Amino acid sequence: MKKQLVLILILCISKVCFSTQKQSINNNWQFSLENSEWKTIDLPHTWNSEDSYSDLPYYRGTGWYKKNITIDKELLPKELYLQFDGVNAFADLYINNEFVGSHKGGYTAFRFNISKFTKEGINEIKVKVNNELNENYTPLGGDFTIFGGIYRDVSLLIGNKIHIDMDNLSSSGVFLKAQELDETSAKVNLQTKLVNRGKNDNKVYFEAKIKNRENRIVTELRNTFSKNKTQRPSILYSLNLKILNYGVQIRLICIMLKSIYTTPKTNSLIRELKHLA
Repeated sequence: MKKQLVLILILCISKVCFSTQKQSINNNWQFSLENSEWKTIDLPHTWNSEDSYSDLPYYRGTGWYKKNITIDKELLPKELYLQFDGVNAFADLYINNEFVGSHKGGYTAFRFNISKFTKEGINEIKVKVNNELNENYTPLGGDFTIFGGIYRDVSLLIGNKIHIDMDNLSSSGVFLKAQELDETSAKVNLQTKLVNRGKNDNKVYFEAKIKNRENRIVTELRNTFSKNKTQRPSILYSLNLKILNYGVQIRLICIMLKSIYTTPKTNSLIRELKHLA
């Protein structure tokens, strides 16, 4: 029973969804390989889909991707991120011909805050991708192809000025750890960080819940506190949640975290996270 609960919590961490708006932008990209003519493609995409199966060496070099997206006026006050779930192996991102940042390594997700690079109307995304051998990054070789390209999904993330830290290695920003386990109870530690990129200080309402497989609340905790304006993330909360008498019926644990910030005029939901096994 102890091993089972530990496994459940590990799975919970890896399956996180949140109410920050996520828009897929996989369709209708333009692609060019080594200054060739642009052609329309959809993501995921690799330029080695054919030559990797020939007896000749497959191409390892540079490809370019570009796409126009429309940013409406009401999105300009938001926090806008581009998330790449996988690019092999090195990526440089440009928005409206301005360099945003680089990512090195082909097997981890990454995201960039593009808020200050966007404008109302049409915005051009350009991504330079390279899959050449680089001795500073694995893999250096093997009996497999180092496929070049944007080989996983790309999304636009739209969040509020106050949000759970979105710059934490493209994770959910919420971390769980089982601290104590026995046959009738468990204690779970939850940690997360909050960022306020707005112009004003705000009060934040914090709520964490654990639910069982029947969606009934097993335990919960609430708190309200002030969050000062700052560019740096700070510890939002480190809390321990005690689960009693879960017995053999618990197969699913759901952690739900809500952060709500208040202004003089309105209450606005920031984010809801659910950890499901």
